[in-house]
Amino acid sequence: MWSVFRRNPLAALLAIGLHAILMGFLLFGVQWPSSPVTPLELAAPQPPIIQAQVVDAGRVDAEVNRLREAETRKKTEAEAKKRHEEEALADLQHKQETERKRLRDIQEQTKQRQEDENRRRTEERHRQEDEKSRTEQIRHERDEMEHQRKVEEKRLADTENKRKVEEDARKKAEDARRRAEVDKKKAEEDTRKKVEEARHKIETDKKRAEEDARKKVEEVKHKIDADKKRAEEDRKKADADAKKKSEIAAKQKADEEDRRTEAAETKRQAIEAEAKRRAAAEAETKRQATEAEGKRRAAAEAEGKRQAAEAEGKRRAAEAEGKRRAAEAEGKRQAAAEADARKKAEQASQGAADGEARSREIARFVSLIGRQVQGSWTRPLKLESKGLKCTIQVRLKPDGRVVANSVKIIESSGNPVFDRSVEQAVYRSEPLPVPPGPLFESFRELTFVFRPSD
Repeated sequence: MWSVFRRNPLAALLAIGLHAILMGFLLFGVQWPSSPVTPLELAAPQPPIIQAQVVDAGRVDAEVNRLREAETRKKTEAEAKKRHEEEALADLQHKQETERKRLRDIQEQTKQRQEDENRRRTEERHRQEDEKSRTEQIRHERDEMEHQRKVEEKRLADTENKRKVEEDARKKAEDARRRAEVDKKKAEEDTRKKVEEARHKIETDKKRAEEDARKKVEEVKHKIDADKKRAEEDRKKADADAKKKSEIAAKQKADEEDRRTEAAETKRQAIEAEAKRRAAAEAETKRQATEAEGKRRAAAEAEGKRQAAEAEGKRRAAEAEGKRRAAEAEGKRQAAAEADARKKAEQASQGAADGEARSREIARFVSLIGRQVQGSWTRPLKLESKGLKCTIQVRLKPDGRVVANSVKIIESSGNPVFDRSVEQAVYRSEPLPVPPGPLFESFRELTFVFRPSD
């Protein structure tokens, strides 16, 4: 409809106007008078009231004739006007009929145009659908070609990347080979230096160990001499007290004292021999460990930095194990020497200070265990251990071994990483130094506090 209005706006307006007129006739209707009303009748005023007067009859007749002529004239004019109005109405009806016919023609034309427009739209829609189908097919073909182009570009890019990767790998392999050669030379030089340093260190440690052993032997000698002096004093005192006793009892006591002296001398000699043997064994162990570590590091460093770092960790672990074993051997040696000295002291004093000595001995072994765990403890990376401590409970066997799964943290430090590292250090420290005999019962279930030394 809008396209019809745009093509012929005048015809559309006329059609709308005629439809409005016809709707008005249908709604309100038109009533035509049966006889025409003259304008004189419509406009005739009411006759005024005239007072009767006596006039001349001739004049009355003349007036009547004049009025009749005027009435006749009015009727003639009214009839002429009526005819004119009837002609105008007929002309209007003719025009209305003509307009209705024209409207019907316009409606027919409009309908025909609408049908033509619908047919044209249908054809246009079909044409657009065909065009859309062709466009979709073209787009699909274009997408397929684009996909093939991208696949080809990707294949070319992958080929180029592969070539670059191979080139980079070749360059990196060449660089790695050169670096490996340089590192190998450097590792050989470092190994040579470290072996030299280790040899020097072994000699120094050996001398120091011999000096320490000598000092400790001297200390043991001093203790034994002191024990002898105390035993001699006790013997003299016993002799003074035994004067009133029989000669047989005095002789038996003298024989017992001689046996104690001989036993002390025998143990002193055994301690000296054991100290020398342990010092030599410790030095030999350190030398062998250092030589083995040097060989291992030389082979590991030739393979790369990663294996060198791993080898360094193993070397440190081996050194820590060597230190731990050395500390363990030293602790056992000291424990044996001190146990013998304590036993002699207890025999000389005839058990006068059993309780105090027992407490001191327990404290000493607890201290030895703490030092051995300290030597096996490895500080976790990025851990600030200052001020940290934890309370550990562990069950031990008579040979110093730790009962499986018996290490417990009964008072945590608040840092779980630190607590786990202490548990692992306890397991690595076994066998722990424990006292022999009845005193071991105090160590079957041991509780002690671990504080890392800074």
